Amino acid sequence: MLADLSRLNSKATWTLGLLFLAIGCGPDATAPSDLGPISLSVVSGNGQSGVVGTELTQPLVIKATDSKGIVQGGLTVNFRVTSGGGSMYAGTAATDSKGIADDYWTLGTSTAQTQRVEVRAVLSSGQKQVYGTFTATPLPGPAAQIAIGAGNQQTAHPASTLPIAPAVKVTDQYGNPVPNVSVTFTPAAGSGTVPSGTPKTDANGIAASSWTLGSTCGSTNTLTASATGNGIAGNPATFTARAGDCWTTLTSMPTARWDLGVAVNNGILYAVGGQTGNGFLATVEAYDPATNTWTTKAPMPTARYFLATTAVNGILYAVGGTNSQTGNSDLATVEAYDPATDTWTTKASMPTARFGLSLTTINGTLYAVGGNIANVGSQATVEAYDPVTNTWTTKASMPTPRTYIGLAAINGILYAVGGADCCGDVATIEAYDPATNTWTTKASMPTVREGLGAGVINGVLYAVGGATGSTAFATLEAYDPATNTWTTKASMPTARAYLGAEVVSQILYAVGGNDLVNSLATVEAYHP
Repeated sequence: MLADLSRLNSKATWTLGLLFLAIGCGPDATAPSDLGPISLSVVSGNGQSGVVGTELTQPLVIKATDSKGIVQGGLTVNFRVTSGGGSMYAGTAATDSKGIADDYWTLGTSTAQTQRVEVRAVLSSGQKQVYGTFTATPLPGPAAQIAIGAGNQQTAHPASTLPIAPAVKVTDQYGNPVPNVSVTFTPAAGSGTVPSGTPKTDANGIAASSWTLGSTCGSTNTLTASATGNGIAGNPATFTARAGDCWTTLTSMPTARWDLGVAVNNGILYAVGGQTGNGFLATVEAYDPATNTWTTKAPMPTARYFLATTAVNGILYAVGGTNSQTGNSDLATVEAYDPATDTWTTKASMPTARFGLSLTTINGTLYAVGGNIANVGSQATVEAYDPVTNTWTTKASMPTPRTYIGLAAINGILYAVGGADCCGDVATIEAYDPATNTWTTKASMPTVREGLGAGVINGVLYAVGGATGSTAFATLEAYDPATNTWTTKASMPTARAYLGAEVVSQILYAVGGNDLVNSLATVEAYHP
């Protein structure tokens, strides 16, 4: 209380002094006569520390003397904030009979800015004079906000430690970093582990913790970061991470087979035709990812393998293939399946009968690409089918004739990947633009192979499985058209070729196939 009265008395004293000076001296009060060399020394108040946006506890005090050390009263000076954005209580003061003048300083709101006040005067001669300088160290206020700084929404392998440690930043009401705040990092159930202990924020207001994800493939993991204190906005901060680039094994197909066609229609995956060790099939089985169950549907009118399938506008199309165990027959057959009625309808035949072709859809049009003609070899043929008019049109051929390719479309561009040409297996990738009816060669796949599957997730093409010679692959490689580059991803649990591959809800399903010894009913799902 006494300190407050003293401070009020001090302010009142020099404020009244200014009033008397103004009355007695008129307009010249702020322009003292040039009395010769006058110096103002800093008495106290320099080098203080205080919380941003608050008034320092001690006033800024100066003393005026002449060249002989005699105190100078009645000298009017100005206290001016020159850096930091703060303010002075009055800004102008007159030295008293002891040569003393003072003022109170409220700091600016940023700890990053230099806080500086200069004591100034303009002499009657017009000379600008700076008599002294005060500085202060701004300190952050109490924690008022917590926010994620780094490490959110990452993806890593199950049970692995994220490459970027989750970090939060704690700031005061003005956004200044607040050090020495305890932050507790807590994973949700099944969301892995963090080291024991409670880290504190550093000089930059940052606290971080490493995070090892849970072991469930495809799961979303959650981590909260709680700062100690009350009224902290955004508290706790919540991080999420996916346990991805991994595979899960699902319910097997009822019928083991390879050289089958696979297509997705309204979120249901259909496995169509194919062959086993006992012959070729007309079998149709439907998989529901939501329930992880299979259902048998009406068989195709034409049993066949090495066919191609796709779906458009709620209808599944089965195109081409062969129904000869010796592979000496080529089919131009096109049959359409309506899941709503569980029935098949025959459509206009493909112009070029072939097997081992691939099929995809762009803007409602089906594109049948490549394939093999018995006793002739791999083809570069591209033919487009319009379901609305039930007609076919021949398009520009692939630069490289191939069969058993992976085929997918991204942003209206068709990509033909790998396969077998006239002389062996290749890693070739070529892109077709329907708008210009032209092909472009892209960066080759890292692994040479045929009989692979392909699917697209978030604009990236995934090439899975396949074989070359006597080796079946579990390989998964991802192609990014934006950068024309390939990346190796987690391998399938089961190496196989001549499988079916499709994407449902951003998950790649690898269905059936052959390990070069046995037909497989295996179904495995990749979570990117």
